[in-house]
Amino acid sequence: MEIIRDAQIIKTRMEQFQASQDLRQRKTMSVPEMRKLLGLKKTESYWLVHRNFFKTEMISGQMRVDLESFERWYANQVKHKKVNGEEPGAELLKTSYSFMDAANLLGIHNSNLYEIWRRENLETIMVDSVKRIPVDVFERWYENQIMYQKADRMPTLTDLEADFIPLQEAADLLGITKEKLSVITRASRYKDIFEIRVYDNKKWISKKSFQQFLNAQNVYQVIKEPEKEMSTREESMETKEFISRQEAAVLAGVTSGTITKWVQLERFPWVGAGRDMAFIRKRGNKFCVVYKVKDEDGAEHQKSETYASQKEADRRKKEIEYKMSVGKFEAPKCVRLHELIEEYVKIYGHDKWAVSTYDGNMGVINNYIIPTIGDTKLSSINNHFLEKYYKELLEMPAVKSTHNKEGEEKISAATVNEIHKILRSCFRQAVKWGLMEKNPATDATVPRYKKQEREIWTAEMLMQALDACDNKLMKVAFHLSFTATLRLGELLGLTWDCMDISEEAIAENRAYIIINKEVERVSKKAVDNLNSKDIILTFPSMRNNNKTVRVLKTPKTESSIRRVYIPKSVALCLVDLKKEQDEIIEALGSEYQNYNLVMATTFGLPIGDSYLRDKMQKIIDKLGLPDVVFHSIRHTSVTYTLKLSGGDIKAVQGDSGHAQADMVTEVYGHIIDEDRRKNAELMENAFYNKENLNPEMRSQTNNSNTVAVPEGVDAELLMKVLTNPEMAALLTSLAKTMKV
Repeated sequence: MEIIRDAQIIKTRMEQFQASQDLRQRKTMSVPEMRKLLGLKKTESYWLVHRNFFKTEMISGQMRVDLESFERWYANQVKHKKVNGEEPGAELLKTSYSFMDAANLLGIHNSNLYEIWRRENLETIMVDSVKRIPVDVFERWYENQIMYQKADRMPTLTDLEADFIPLQEAADLLGITKEKLSVITRASRYKDIFEIRVYDNKKWISKKSFQQFLNAQNVYQVIKEPEKEMSTREESMETKEFISRQEAAVLAGVTSGTITKWVQLERFPWVGAGRDMAFIRKRGNKFCVVYKVKDEDGAEHQKSETYASQKEADRRKKEIEYKMSVGKFEAPKCVRLHELIEEYVKIYGHDKWAVSTYDGNMGVINNYIIPTIGDTKLSSINNHFLEKYYKELLEMPAVKSTHNKEGEEKISAATVNEIHKILRSCFRQAVKWGLMEKNPATDATVPRYKKQEREIWTAEMLMQALDACDNKLMKVAFHLSFTATLRLGELLGLTWDCMDISEEAIAENRAYIIINKEVERVSKKAVDNLNSKDIILTFPSMRNNNKTVRVLKTPKTESSIRRVYIPKSVALCLVDLKKEQDEIIEALGSEYQNYNLVMATTFGLPIGDSYLRDKMQKIIDKLGLPDVVFHSIRHTSVTYTLKLSGGDIKAVQGDSGHAQADMVTEVYGHIIDEDRRKNAELMENAFYNKENLNPEMRSQTNNSNTVAVPEGVDAELLMKVLTNPEMAALLTSLAKTMKV
């Protein structure tokens, strides 16, 4: 009996021990269970354990995670998320915002918010190696500013989709690119219409404001029906007393083309409604845009503007129709030169000029044209007037600049030629608009000037500079400018997504880069006046009082957009730079403003062109090389590529991005002094030393690689000359020029 009683006691104690163990296990979980809960790999789960983010204890020889401390950790972090369960950071979100969440609350890009925090040196906290904004700091900042308006609560994607559409979706509806629509939303005439919100760094447009934009203009229309039903568009103009051309054609039993002809012959009164505000009439090989205007007495008159192509006429017709629809159209009406130039800039310049071109041309206009002859009547301007004006300019002082700091220099002949180009273009438009009978600048004599010959480095000099360069960005800049013939702005605007430097591409010698954008510093005034035309994005300024801003924009010509194959060595340099940049991005986290630029500062912004110039100048001073500008590397590139390709101008034009092939030969076709000496040496030996008084071109068969050696010529020396790549390219080029 005692044995039985002892057995029951032992059993009871074992059950109590097991119950206590179950209770402890219910308050803990194993590491594999935690790994499965968070969807982690084995190494990641044990890394969390060893970092002591939560309590652990050993139970029956097994490490287990304390559930209470785990949940407390989970509620105060946002890096890890349960596979099935509540969202992380429940407690953390009550006391702090991520930069992305705070930016979503304000409806702005998180890089803009980070720039504000950096500039004002506001407090942040670090959570999982990522900076966050304490809620109380954010609220204090918000109360002391007036620029931004935050939402009532943290927005969600579902909330946004109810009243907004993504910028890309709106662009698809209009049949244009996202970049083009982004520029339109920033244009001065439309920016007050659009209601823009940024969520997760992507722009959204309110459906209501998008509809208002459609109603306010006739240039952009929906060409693709939206997936979700949008409100019906209202007509921008009602014409109760008039009917459309199609309706008139049905009533008259004729075609709408016949009605158009009757309108042109003014058989009956008509008014503009939508796209009927103007029409195009062809006269010979010219195209006239015809529309009606009212004079000071209210009487209507028909007016026309002449253009050389149908495309130009269509563009002007759309512009007239839009401005008429919003009541802002004014027909060109100029008496004096400054009035014409103002109209020329507004109509032609805003449409044709790039931002940098606008800056330069407006400088010439405001400094040299308007102050001197701006009040001159158009009727007084002829060839004699312009030639006298050009001559007088040469005696006038030039405006102060970086090259004329004291203002003591006279206006150069080169500047006079720039003035002439602008006036010639301006008067050409005046003739088209019917404001002048002929262009007085066409036959005007312009002072001659000789373009300063550019000094360039030889290949040996460039190699010396590369060997002496200890700055990785500068070395990559040298390589790309030389091998890919990049302009400085194209180099600074190169991004990692526009190249193929994969292992396969490098191994197969097909690594390449795509040049499709550039970085430039331009005036804020030019950006605003041109409604951010051609600008992809504007980089944040370091100081608020800057008059200029750096922008990422499309290239100046379509031919500048190109793909250039690069040597293996250059591709490997880019791979090395990308690896180093990725390490910086990982280390800085959200502090790095990632624009995906190749030539980027430590914090992601584009490096300044002065940075490269300073680094290059130090190398020049150290080695005693010719004092050239960075752009001369591009000249060296084109020169040597011409020689290596045997004078293949078309191939070189494709890589360099020149609009016309003759620009390559006229501007960049340098002849190196070394080559001139070789030509003279060949002439000396062949003619004056009577070694080859009757040279003949010898043809080779496809199966023969032998060359007949003339009598008296050292065969070994000749072989050395012919195996020199530069000499072979030069001889090939000379042979091409000798072909009849």
